[in-house]
Amino acid sequence: MSNLKKIPNHWKWVTLDDIGIVVSGGTPSTKEPEFWNGDIPWITPADLSGYEEVFVSKGSRNISQVGLDYSSACLLPENSVVFSSRAPIGYVAITKNELATNQGFKNLILPSSSVNPKYVYYYLKTVKELAENMSSGTTFLELSATKFKQIPFPLASIEEQNRIIERIEELFSQLDKSIENIDNTLKLIELQEKNILHKTFKDIDATIVRLEDVTLKITDGTHHTPKYTKNGIHFISVKDIRDGKIDFSNTKFISEEEHKNLIKRCNPEYGDVLITKSGTIGRLAIVPKIPEFSLFVSVALIKIDNKKINSKFLFYYLEYFVSTLNIKEDIKGAVQKNFHLEDIREVNIPFVELKEQIQISEYIEQQINSLNELKKEVISSKKTKEKLFFKILQEAFQAKLTNQLNTDTPIEILLKNVTKEKEKYLLNQREIIKNRPKLKKMEKENLSIIQVLEKSKKPISPKQLWENSMYSHNIEKFYSELKKVQNKIIEEKTETNSFISLK
Repeated sequence: MSNLKKIPNHWKWVTLDDIGIVVSGGTPSTKEPEFWNGDIPWITPADLSGYEEVFVSKGSRNISQVGLDYSSACLLPENSVVFSSRAPIGYVAITKNELATNQGFKNLILPSSSVNPKYVYYYLKTVKELAENMSSGTTFLELSATKFKQIPFPLASIEEQNRIIERIEELFSQLDKSIENIDNTLKLIELQEKNILHKTFKDIDATIVRLEDVTLKITDGTHHTPKYTKNGIHFISVKDIRDGKIDFSNTKFISEEEHKNLIKRCNPEYGDVLITKSGTIGRLAIVPKIPEFSLFVSVALIKIDNKKINSKFLFYYLEYFVSTLNIKEDIKGAVQKNFHLEDIREVNIPFVELKEQIQISEYIEQQINSLNELKKEVISSKKTKEKLFFKILQEAFQAKLTNQLNTDTPIEILLKNVTKEKEKYLLNQREIIKNRPKLKKMEKENLSIIQVLEKSKKPISPKQLWENSMYSHNIEKFYSELKKVQNKIIEEKTETNSFISLK
């Protein structure tokens, strides 16, 4: 444990293995339906993506007791700490109740009351970089159980652990309130931007014309998915249009030859206006001078007639127009909403002389730029405060937030208590395992297609029929046998699925 940060003399550097019991997770076979949809919560790293709570009680899926028994998954007691060990490394949570995890976690069971799970949780929030450095793998990094056990841990008295947690949460609460105020300020700025557009365009004295009448062409990008290349010409879809601009930093690419074919239909040029018409509807951008790009069908191109319409004037007006849309009611489409080209062409816009258009757009731009400067300052302040969360945790585990009291349990006694309680827990688990009835090897029933359907009380999908039959390991044999019994079965089709039952 060299190169460890300095901690007080009354603390002790130990390892995670010293304070708890490390267990990995597992995944029951997805080919066995009875292993799933039971009463046992089961989480994967994806369940903790964007998760901000300290405690976790369930994920998106449950497993059954038999699924737990016949897999390497482990039922964790409440107040265990889960730590994602791959894709990505470093998600942390405390179990609110008994649950299991997949193999993407290394989990720490804490049998001793001398170690507060929240103390471990907050500390593990600081070790992501260390954990990644201890990981290995060619396709993706993974932290092994052996390496996870070796992660150093600054053990303090339970009394000081509790004081540190209290102080961390007090400071976090203050920061949360401060960030909430900042977010409210950002909302007010965005509202002010909308108000500027609303006030400008609501009562403008102008002739109302159709968008199609003052533009050269309104079309959209290619209706087929092109073959992507590692580099070449940028291919723009909805995700690449944000904050009034095209973001070229993470686009897909197509070949120059493909691009030449696509621009015959849709050729974006400097000053043209883009509007997204499906997926996220109403994002806008003005085409820059460089680089060249092609468009997907989800983005509409409005080619500007410079003699009739100013790009920025149209851009700001369409921003105003989109803000007044009720997507649910005004945009067509039951499953996926789509702002159709014919509807874009029919959008009514206020038409004034070019000179006045330029004056209006310059006025709006001046107001928006002032608000953007304020927004940058507010966002910078938010980022500074967000960094404080990590700084607080770093200082907490160097004893810079609290002081030790004379009544605290000496660290040597605490460590002995932890070791005893760990041994007691492990001994108890060995007894439970020893007295548990031995699992028989799970044998799958050799059921024919007809037998599976006879056993099922309701129509089932072709996939379920295949997985429950004796042909689950040979899909070609399954379809061959299915043809032989066609006169005995009924297949009911819906728009998205089909279900099979006996006649």
